[in-house]
Amino acid sequence: MKTLFRLFSFLAFCGSLYWIYRASNEVEPYVVALASLAAIAGSFIEIKKSKPEINVELVTVGPNSHSFIVSNTGNQDAYEVNLKFNLKDSQRFPIRKKPYENTFPVKTIFKNDYKEIIATLSFESGIEFDITWSWKNKKGKSFSRGNIVSLKR
Repeated sequence: MKTLFRLFSFLAFCGSLYWIYRASNEVEPYVVALASLAAIAGSFIEIKKSKPEINVELVTVGPNSHSFIVSNTGNQDAYEVNLKFNLKDSQRFPIRKKPYENTFPVKTIFKNDYKEIIATLSFESGIEFDITWSWKNKKGKSFSRGNIVSLKR
């Protein structure tokens, strides 16, 4: 749909250039040329800014209690968020949910919202984790990021 809109805007721009060539003393072709350029530029800007953006932090929330904060700083809801922990040889899984091996799913994180996941840290788990997280937007397009997440004091 966006491609079709851009195509029609481009055709309107080309038509207005021809119109300017034929009748340069009129105002209307200049207005049409500016409006079609604004429509084309606006369609690209809208695509650029409307997507979910997921970030993961490990923070201290109290004495001897820690949480993973999974936040969506984007302008669109994130669906099927999945945290995959790439654990070292003897590193223990830092979340106390038994059904999960090295992953933790979150169904939905709304735009400008976050989920707090309680972490259970010990000597076996450490305070630094190699995490890859993935998510989808409302159209089903997949995104993914990864980073070393360590405890912020």
